[in-house]
Amino acid sequence: MSTTLHLQATCLENQYALRTIRMIELVDYLKKARLSYVKASQNSKDKKQSATFFAFAKERILFIIQLQNQIKKYTKASRFNANTVARTSEKSSRLDFLSNSEVSAVHSCIEQEQSIVSIYRQTLRELPLSSELEMIFCKQLVAVESAIEQLKD
Repeated sequence: MSTTLHLQATCLENQYALRTIRMIELVDYLKKARLSYVKASQNSKDKKQSATFFAFAKERILFIIQLQNQIKKYTKASRFNANTVARTSEKSSRLDFLSNSEVSAVHSCIEQEQSIVSIYRQTLRELPLSSELEMIFCKQLVAVESAIEQLKD
């Protein structure tokens, strides 16, 4: 009987760890997208387009904060080591910058957003999430998909 409880606890810890790693991955992609939007905003000659890029950058900051709060919650609720979180984040924190071309800036933003969408969808499909976390993921997914559509227009 105690073996069964231990296996269930281990399985739950693994789910917490996987969720946390997936959120760290999303934070890293969102940071890259934010920087791409800031760079695109600075390089855009069109004021309206520049404002749109900047608004998307601000929105990504909010997403990052929401996910970082969830990461803190999950690392407290499990034995998942906070040092592992830091190491995972450091490994993928190298950021790529855009060229000065506005067309390549928009293309880069779209590509990064599409990567983010695939991570959200994969996480929603594969991992059991709390209702709060699922709501956060769904809202962020819809906003990112909306941003992609606006960028394509």
